[in-house]
Amino acid sequence: MGKHEDSERWWAQSLADRETIDVLYEGERFYMVCFLSQQAGEKALKAFLYAQGLDPVFGHSVARLCERCAAYDSAFSDLKPKVKNLDQFYIEARYPNGLPDQVPAEFYDRDDANGAIEMVDRVLGTVRDRLSSA
Repeated sequence: MGKHEDSERWWAQSLADRETIDVLYEGERFYMVCFLSQQAGEKALKAFLYAQGLDPVFGHSVARLCERCAAYDSAFSDLKPKVKNLDQFYIEARYPNGLPDQVPAEFYDRDDANGAIEMVDRVLGTVRDRLSSA
């Protein structure tokens, strides 16, 4: 599979994840909105890196992936501080031992979900602009 096909697959899954976020939000599953926002952002950034010819692309940190993307486009340097907090949802929003004395389903609320959605939409917008101009 070529770089273009890998990029398309990662991008398609990031968009499918973003659609699922809306369903989870409506169902008030805010902890999953937060987690899936991190996942959609990660996958979108990986789509960009695959489009640049990297293969394979490892890592889960949105902040670190932004740094790697910035080597190809400086817009990702500006993006990183605006979306790096998605990384806090990778473990904490999934596992009952990720937070002290609470479970994610009870900890995360609508405000957390709204913030996560805002961040992932920034990631998707930046990647969309870069992929469409490539």
